Amino acid sequence: MYEIWMEIAGENIGVKEIPAEVLGKFLVRTQHLFHNVAQTVLRKPRAKIKQDEYKRNLQLVFTEFKGGSAVCKLRTSAQMTLEGRPYMEPVVTKFFETINAVKFEKEEDGVQKIVDTYPDRDQRIRILGNLKTLWPTKEVRVDYKAKYQQELIYKERLDISFQPRIPRWLNAELKQISQRLVGVITRLRIDGPSPYFYIQEVGSTGVRCSLDDELEEKVITNVKKPVYIEGIFEKHKKQRVAVSIQDLDILETTNMLPSEFPFLSKPVELDLDFDGDFYVATLPELELTLYSETYQGLKEEFEIEMGYLMDHILTTSDEKLSERMKHVKQALPDYINEE
Repeated sequence: MYEIWMEIAGENIGVKEIPAEVLGKFLVRTQHLFHNVAQTVLRKPRAKIKQDEYKRNLQLVFTEFKGGSAVCKLRTSAQMTLEGRPYMEPVVTKFFETINAVKFEKEEDGVQKIVDTYPDRDQRIRILGNLKTLWPTKEVRVDYKAKYQQELIYKERLDISFQPRIPRWLNAELKQISQRLVGVITRLRIDGPSPYFYIQEVGSTGVRCSLDDELEEKVITNVKKPVYIEGIFEKHKKQRVAVSIQDLDILETTNMLPSEFPFLSKPVELDLDFDGDFYVATLPELELTLYSETYQGLKEEFEIEMGYLMDHILTTSDEKLSERMKHVKQALPDYINEE
């Protein structure tokens, strides 16, 4: 019989009891991590057991409360086997190796250990997500011990000092599969159990995004403004949903590059805004004001307007130009590639 003991103790709490909410979170999050680790073992082709059968052989409950701590025991059945051995043995081993990898002396060695242990990126992201929510940041100390027939075989502590590594590793993985979206923050809901907001291109259905504490102030203060969001998007039924958000920031400018427009001699930065119906980009020096229902459409408008300036303003004599257009004609050569 395998047992995993999870002891949660108050850090600087003394004899004060840890809130039941905190205990419950660690109980559930430990279970999520253990189940996901187990699935990476049990989904091997040679495993002749049902996918969820291990769940019926796990009991994860708090068994002791004392002072500022609580003990949780995870009991597993040793009767079932995986390739001729108690199938919980490789699961328990992998569970503790995963926790230990976060605490390697060299961070790059820990990253490599996680990659070697979970070569499938989707599995790796799921495990790192579990670790991120599980790892304590303050107030509590969490120790895990594994016993087999009362013999201690593993012991690990979730050391708070290593916690910042996990978001870095997770974000690095997510960036490999992330996409960039430009739109306008439209609908916003901050009350209720699941706050959310929408980022929408005019004429599209928009993308629903979860609103967490880190994004709340930035989103609330920039409703109806252009933003870019970098994350992972999936289609749920008929709606796109941001599964994960790595970055969100306000777009106050937009750049037109020589790689996109060969007639340019340098990158051109335009001020960007949204008037409720259209994106508006301006370049005062050239008297340019561009309107488009979509962000991408601004590039088409820029090419049209610059073509007009080059074909007509540059070739028109000063006597036929207004004072404003004379200034545009004088400034225009700085932007144009003469080759």
